Amino acid sequence: MMGLHAAVLDDDLSFLNFVTLTLEEEGVQVTRFTQGKALLEFLVNHQPEVLFLDRLLPDCTGFELCEKIKLRYPEILIVMFSTLGETQDVIDGLDLGADEYLPKPFQPQLLKSKLSALLRRCKHLTQEHTKLVLNDLLIDRISHRAILENKPLNLTKTEFQMLAYLMERPDELVTYEEIMKSILGYNACLEEMHQNIFFHMASLRKKLKHYRKHLETVRGFGYRFCSVLP
Repeated sequence: MMGLHAAVLDDDLSFLNFVTLTLEEEGVQVTRFTQGKALLEFLVNHQPEVLFLDRLLPDCTGFELCEKIKLRYPEILIVMFSTLGETQDVIDGLDLGADEYLPKPFQPQLLKSKLSALLRRCKHLTQEHTKLVLNDLLIDRISHRAILENKPLNLTKTEFQMLAYLMERPDELVTYEEIMKSILGYNACLEEMHQNIFFHMASLRKKLKHYRKHLETVRGFGYRFCSVLP
């Protein structure tokens, strides 16, 4: 990871030192912050490839910062971490733009592995076709836009990722487990996992209007995006 620049924001100095040391062992250049305001001022003139962001901060919340930064600098990858590891807290962070979520505490190797996987995933994405199209439905993964009949769809990040994930696998069964692992990136209990996926799918179907017919439920297994309706 030589040449990679990361910014780390955490008001816990011992944890900040831990993350910094772990990243520097991988050759990552690290810029440290303890306040959100200082980070935002830094981002005006500097854009690190990755931002590590704590959920709880003295001058703001990590959620507020994550949403604000993703709107201004969508190309920055954000990894959020927090002692609050409940499923809904993780989902909220991902919906606001975080690319990964790590519940504290965690081992150094997990941080390194998550970062490597995130960078591989993003590299793979840039090598793929960036647009997915079905008639009047368009997904642009680079600009993170969804358009239906020439009108923008106001999708959350999770809804956008679920739709793109299904559309790039037309007519294939995508299991609940695949969705949870590849999109939500979090291992919850089976019941919680299904409830959260059902919630996001119901919201996505509502926004897709008549195009919801292309989203087939395979009961007990997952979903299928049908390229042709019967």
